[in-house]
Amino acid sequence: MIPVTGNQVRKVQKLSAFARDACTALLAFLLGSFLLVAKLVLTGPHSGGSSFTIGAHVISANDIDGFGVKLGLLAVAAFGAVVAGILIYLLRRIFANMARGEIFNAVNVRHIRSIGVVILAIGVLDIVVPVVAAALAARGLLGPALPPQFTIRVPGLLVPFAMAGIIYLASWIMQVGLGVSEEAAELRRDADLVV
Repeated sequence: MIPVTGNQVRKVQKLSAFARDACTALLAFLLGSFLLVAKLVLTGPHSGGSSFTIGAHVISANDIDGFGVKLGLLAVAAFGAVVAGILIYLLRRIFANMARGEIFNAVNVRHIRSIGVVILAIGVLDIVVPVVAAALAARGLLGPALPPQFTIRVPGLLVPFAMAGIIYLASWIMQVGLGVSEEAAELRRDADLVV
């Protein structure tokens, strides 16, 4: 290995080990946060200033009195925690592989593509959740919506789709680089056999 490349790989390994540990801490924090939210929801109603927001609808802590409301809030919180947990877990797996020196491999390409799919799903949910929340409010299952805000959300709604596209592009480039690297290694082996 060329000394400069070896130094770069060691640097990537060191930083990846740190990032892997940070992802582990984030997963623990996410679990703790979800457990706290679950405790607040299950022991509700509460007097105080805490509230839960679903789309444009706010449910104050003292309105959490029915089983259906508690179940719905828990489902929303669990879904959000699972999506965030999947993203962090996939990142942790990539960083763990890179910390072991496995930088360009097919497993990392799959994980990167999976991250792109999850971010794409988040973009879809950014559009679907407000629509579902409005439908639930129309049926009286959710409180009234917050007053409309005069902001343009179209670019904000497109960001997850752009991110997913960039992540997919990066995974394709990584896959091509992996293929070229494997072909070069095979050609080197063949050249060594000829000599």
